[in-house]
Amino acid sequence: MLKNYGVMLKNYGKTALRNFVRNKFFSLINITGLALGLASSLLLFLWVRDELNKDAFHQNSTLLYNVYERVFSEGKVEAARWTPGMLASELKLNIPEIEYSTGFSNNDLEGLFSIGDKNMTMVGRYADSSFFKMFSYDLLEGTRGSALSGPEDIAISKKMAENCFGSIEAAYGKSIRFNCPPPLLRNLISSSTGVIY
Repeated sequence: MLKNYGVMLKNYGKTALRNFVRNKFFSLINITGLALGLASSLLLFLWVRDELNKDAFHQNSTLLYNVYERVFSEGKVEAARWTPGMLASELKLNIPEIEYSTGFSNNDLEGLFSIGDKNMTMVGRYADSSFFKMFSYDLLEGTRGSALSGPEDIAISKKMAENCFGSIEAAYGKSIRFNCPPPLLRNLISSSTGVIY
């Protein structure tokens, strides 16, 4: 029985090869179309899978939403993640179903951090007080309720805590001077209220 299947497949292969040689142009069009269709389907599948798995590791991932802004300008519609700075607090204020909302800068901002006589240029991002209540990133020091609770609080990385203070425990609650990059150009003295990975 299995031998018959082998013979059958061999005959199908010969027939396909003969048709390919006889009709080279049409065979090339068919194979190209098949390859493009498979590649497009695979890329679409990977994109959808990536979108569905984005931030899925957070404890409340089914309750997290990303807000996009659509701008109508010069007859075109553009969409982006960049929204006005006060949008997060206004959404929470005006829509009672929203339990938490947070602003977050998606761009890496480089600034000068000063701790005592140590100065270092590092990259960071801005977030507000609800950030750790919404996202379940591990805090090595501090609590979700206290981290970033004030406007001048800062959560630093494990690497920064060890480089600047020697240990994670020593970094908690210490003052850090941060020279903001343009357009803010402010000199903040922040208190370390959390250490994350």
